[in-house]
Amino acid sequence: MTSTILKTIRNITISFFFIFVVFLIVSYYKNYKNSSSSSTFLKPNFNYSMLSNSKGVNLSKHDFFGFPIVMFFGFTSCPDVCPITLDKISNLIDILGEKTKHTKFYFVTVDPFRDNLEKINDYLNNFNNKIVGITGANEDIQAFLKEMYIYSEIIYLDDKEYTVDHSASIYLIDRDGMLFGTIAYNENEGVALNKIKELIK
Repeated sequence: MTSTILKTIRNITISFFFIFVVFLIVSYYKNYKNSSSSSTFLKPNFNYSMLSNSKGVNLSKHDFFGFPIVMFFGFTSCPDVCPITLDKISNLIDILGEKTKHTKFYFVTVDPFRDNLEKINDYLNNFNNKIVGITGANEDIQAFLKEMYIYSEIIYLDDKEYTVDHSASIYLIDRDGMLFGTIAYNENEGVALNKIKELIK
């Protein structure tokens, strides 16, 4: 009789232990999900005035908050990924038409040494005119990339020539500066279109 009672108590204890472990795991997942989804991509306290658009106008916080943003990071000397991606963004803008009226489209250079205002303007003339270039001094661009955890690295091809390895995704940012999602480099255009529709609705 005593043995049966002990077995019962042990089984109940084990059951409660596993329930407690499951509870901890679920609580941790919920807290992690909530904290990660509420983290801002764009930082309200960042000094955006260090950056300028392709027209030479200094930017401010008001250029990054209050509307949906489609943002891509690249450089004008990029041989393939950047022009292909900007062409893709241009096509999506053309398809959506007036729906993008209150949406900002930014092309941020990761190569400010070479991408001055004139070069960015000439480059963006090949794409939809809603795409605005962003540049600045190297230290300011690097600070901006660091704030947003964007990868970029100069790769030297020889003593003088170099290319830039960088994040190739398109970033979708909501009106509060939070990361809404990304569009991968080779993502299907229909899927990409639906993501932007969800962002701007």
